[in-house]
Amino acid sequence: MTAYRILHKDYSDISATSITMGNGKEITAVSKGTITLPSALGPRQLNHVLYVPDIRSNLISVAHIVDEGFNVVFTRIGCTVIKLGIEKAI
Repeated sequence: MTAYRILHKDYSDISATSITMGNGKEITAVSKGTITLPSALGPRQLNHVLYVPDIRSNLISVAHIVDEGFNVVFTRIGCTVIKLGIEKAI
């Protein structure tokens, strides 16, 4: 999720979708698209990223990344996203 529509390479409007945050506040997603993130091995695309104008920080869903076929490994110093044995640090 991002509040920055400019990050989307492409996007399409969706039916307004309510999202409940950890503090109980509800915010609304109004579109989704593809964004590109820098990584140690070059740019990586994330698909189906929601545009949520009222969110304060960008959020990446670990469940969504795993559904896309990646493994996510957390350590005390960071996080590594891996696919097909090739490490892709995000």
